[in-house]
Amino acid sequence: MRLPGGNHIDRRRRLLPRDYFDPPDAFGFVAGARARPAGGGDATSTMVAQIQHDLVLAWRAGGCRPSGAALGRRFGFSKQTWSRAMLGQRWMGETLMAALLHVLRASARSANRTAGGSR
Repeated sequence: MRLPGGNHIDRRRRLLPRDYFDPPDAFGFVAGARARPAGGGDATSTMVAQIQHDLVLAWRAGGCRPSGAALGRRFGFSKQTWSRAMLGQRWMGETLMAALLHVLRASARSANRTAGGSR
């Protein structure tokens, strides 16, 4: 079991997000992949891993714009933190998750306007 380091965001998380997927490389890449309870994990972490996976998939499906580096500069996190979170090698912190949700919501609003939806 890998324990997160001292800078880890939430000490309740004993595994990495990708550890809840089989195979772990499915995290963030396979749309039908579902998080499952993992040895040493818990139900809440399983749900959080699934949400993080779904957010990564949505960002990738949206054409990956703006880049992770650009979001990092705007919201104040490193490219390494972004990359590791997008690969499921670390949990998203609230700032990174907020940046990702900001982009996804802006993209959804833009798509709604383009499709003739309400403003």
